[in-house]
Amino acid sequence: MKPANRRSLAVLAVPGSLVASAALFGAASASAASWPTPGVTGPAASKAPVATAIRLSPASATDPAGGARTLTARVTTASGAPVRGARVLFMVTGANTGADQATTGADGTATFTYRGRVSGIDAITACQDVNANQACDSGEPAASALRIWAPGLPLVPVTG
Repeated sequence: MKPANRRSLAVLAVPGSLVASAALFGAASASAASWPTPGVTGPAASKAPVATAIRLSPASATDPAGGARTLTARVTTASGAPVRGARVLFMVTGANTGADQATTGADGTATFTYRGRVSGIDAITACQDVNANQACDSGEPAASALRIWAPGLPLVPVTG
């Protein structure tokens, strides 16, 4: 018998003037939608329990272009307990692109560092890759963050 599907949705509010932009990029946490069926084989699924929430922090930041930023994904169960051993995928879209994956430690966190090589706005998505297919699928816990990479100040020669 398959356990009942459980769903929940928690909206992540971004303080300040970035609320509309963060909402545009879907800054929210979502729950896992399904459980594997016993006796049915498929791709090697994550051995970590399915999380019910992922939080990505910081949710928004502005940094100078050319710099690096580290984000932390915290994966938890419905009761708020950290999930150890969860595979977390990180994807960057926007002015800069990139992707990586990390596994949560005992504290339920996984980190991702990337460089904003050009100025502009990036959306970063983190998800628990429950079915190990290297993609953030519908129903897998996910969260988003917003990064603004500001252009650097021009160099002005000083004379005299």
